[in-house]
Amino acid sequence: MKVAKDATAAVELARRILGMKLVTHQTGPEGRIVQRLLIEETLPIDRELYLGIVLDRVQGKPVFMASAAGGMEIEEVAAKTPELILKQTIEPASIVRLQARKLAFGIGIPAASVNSAAAAMARWPRRMWRWTCRWRRSIRSC
Repeated sequence: MKVAKDATAAVELARRILGMKLVTHQTGPEGRIVQRLLIEETLPIDRELYLGIVLDRVQGKPVFMASAAGGMEIEEVAAKTPELILKQTIEPASIVRLQARKLAFGIGIPAASVNSAAAAMARWPRRMWRWTCRWRRSIRSC
């Protein structure tokens, strides 16, 4: 993630990043060529949370992960303090409302906002699954 102070700096950053080889923990040493960018307006951040869905290769099922200590440095959190990452194994197209509420409370979402956060979390797996099915027609259960 890069932050630009104005539109001119954003254009310059975009020119430098597009086409470059990006090597991260996720890409491995072979890296990947950057072909797309997501550019968003910078907003004041009170705190960072991490929410993500990953495939647990041992179980062969998606896992919804959440952390109040996460954000952009989730790999560092996983390496140094893995107990701060909450996990819920989910079925491919759904997360039970109770699981979503448990994650929301676990990462410190205020009680007044837990239902909204849980509802948003519950929509993620369905959207992810639909996108995956469109992207990979080879998935039989789609």
